[in-house]
Amino acid sequence: MDKKTETKKENKGLPTIAKFGIGCFILLALVGIGLAATGKFLFSRFGANMVKKGIEQKTGVSIDMEKGGEGFVYKDKKTGAEVSIGQGKVPADFPKDFPLYTNATLAGNASGTQEGKKGFWLIFTTKDSQDAVVAFYEEKLKSAGWSTDETMSFGALTTLKVAKSGLVGTVTITSDEEKKETSIMVTLAPEE
Repeated sequence: MDKKTETKKENKGLPTIAKFGIGCFILLALVGIGLAATGKFLFSRFGANMVKKGIEQKTGVSIDMEKGGEGFVYKDKKTGAEVSIGQGKVPADFPKDFPLYTNATLAGNASGTQEGKKGFWLIFTTKDSQDAVVAFYEEKLKSAGWSTDETMSFGALTTLKVAKSGLVGTVTITSDEEKKETSIMVTLAPEE
């Protein structure tokens, strides 16, 4: 081989355009991670406060978002009516003698006060069968002194009408075959 025709290959690394592209990608990834980390705090805190202030200014209803991180309290300053919406806990002033299904998870709750009278709405879910939940409530409500004058069943839906000590309401039990889950909704309100 002739020295003139022999070509020498040198390893110069990545071309400049590839280095530039990788650098841009890394920079964008770091910016994205930074925005994601701070954005969650900024948007949730500031966004919620903006909505809160807007509602309060337009309706005159005050909103307490500091309910232990588990919900909101809406209060009408004019009438004193109050609605509390939360998750995770049964309201502290829910009737202690009302039986709650033991193998269920609280999915949500709401309670409200108007003219000094308080009402409640709770929803639970369980993997237990609808029949097991209905049997529990039929037995436990009676033994706790709650009257169950009416019971209606329509396939995957059973509703028990309940009453005691000036409170009336329903226990509605539904099953979802697809999810293999039973929902329990308890509503109690002052008797009118």
